[in-house]
Amino acid sequence: MFKKVWLARAMLFLPLAAMAGQEGTKVEPQAMAKRAAALYDANRLDSLIAALSDSSTGEFHDRDLYVFVFDTEGNTVAHGANDALLGRTLIGLRDVEGHEFARSFVETVQTDDQGWVDYIWQNPQTKAPERKPSYFTRIDDNLLLGVGV
Repeated sequence: MFKKVWLARAMLFLPLAAMAGQEGTKVEPQAMAKRAAALYDANRLDSLIAALSDSSTGEFHDRDLYVFVFDTEGNTVAHGANDALLGRTLIGLRDVEGHEFARSFVETVQTDDQGWVDYIWQNPQTKAPERKPSYFTRIDDNLLLGVGV
């Protein structure tokens, strides 16, 4: 009897355990950003853009984590999850809470060269709008690189 009850209880938590690994943790964006910045430093922008476009490797695509690059004017230079954003200026775009998130990206790296910005964005896996804390770092005078979770 005890084994049956324990097994039934354990099975209730299996879906939660399986879901726990579905999203990145807050430490992982910094590590991914560091790898992407190193690639940029070694090979410049074209190599980084090519690597971000290749979702098969998993190096810059991991569950809901992906790299994106903006210039300091708020133009999307590279985007690991949505090619339709390439070349678009997002500086005045607001999330559902009215937050001009791209402006915050730029202000964050202009002030401190790195930092976190919280905003609402569509989860690439579930397609639902969710809170997205993103880590940003400056990779050049006019370029910033971000990875959200």
